[in-house]
Amino acid sequence: MKTISTHYINGKFVESKGKEFADLINPSNKEVIGRLALGNVEDINDAIQAAKTSFKAFSKTNLAERG
Repeated sequence: MKTISTHYINGKFVESKGKEFADLINPSNKEVIGRLALGNVEDINDAIQAAKTSFKAFSKTNLAERG
């Protein structure tokens, strides 16, 4: 069974600061196929800060650069 304990924040995978996990369930047979770390308030704040920081530069790019 696979366990995913990272979140993609600010261009890299970082370990979750949250300690709770949710089961990943195969919808076709209802079997648990893995576990996923749930982010906590710190993870959310890190993601928000990264988005705010990157938006300043990203918002100045044109369509071709964004593509």
